[in-house]
Amino acid sequence: DHAGGNDIVVKAIPSASIYGGKPKDGPPRVRAVTNLVADGDEISLGDSIKIKCLATPCHTQDSICYYVTDGDQKAVFTGDTLFQGGCGRFFEGTPEEMHSSLSYLGQLPDETIVYNGHEYTRGNLKFAKTVEPMNDALSRLEQLCDSNEITTGKSTIGDEKQWNVFMRLDIPAIRQATGGTDAAAVMGKLRELKNAM
Repeated sequence: DHAGGNDIVVKAIPSASIYGGKPKDGPPRVRAVTNLVADGDEISLGDSIKIKCLATPCHTQDSICYYVTDGDQKAVFTGDTLFQGGCGRFFEGTPEEMHSSLSYLGQLPDETIVYNGHEYTRGNLKFAKTVEPMNDALSRLEQLCDSNEITTGKSTIGDEKQWNVFMRLDIPAIRQATGGTDAAAVMGKLRELKNAM
């Protein structure tokens, strides 16, 4: 997923390194991959940039998020796992896997800036208002949408833990809206409701 341009890059720059995850079963599916990575692998870029690979299976089984640090600057590139105010569809995974993946990302430092793969923020905000309408943090997410056509890179892991319903499965209002009692049931119902919106 999101690897369609790799063939063009390799054709233009034959020495380019293409990093990608490997699914649990079967051969690599990332186009033109030269370096397979797994959870916990680390990559250095230049003298000071460190990249840690985080396996986040669910949207696809080979999904890798990249946690990047440069001194005290922190960012995570989340592809189709975590969006501003939302998460990806479960194309190859389960609600349990998405819960695990988002919980994993939620362990990153709160100041980590989020760079996601799609701009779905306004739709995610609309959905969150139907699930957790009394969440005051949603007004900040709405201001973010109103002030920025593109919101990627404008929120942090800490923000997401305050306004992203998919990262707030233990909140009573969200459990009530979904009728779920355990995290997997709540996650599954949230995704079902969002898909139907």
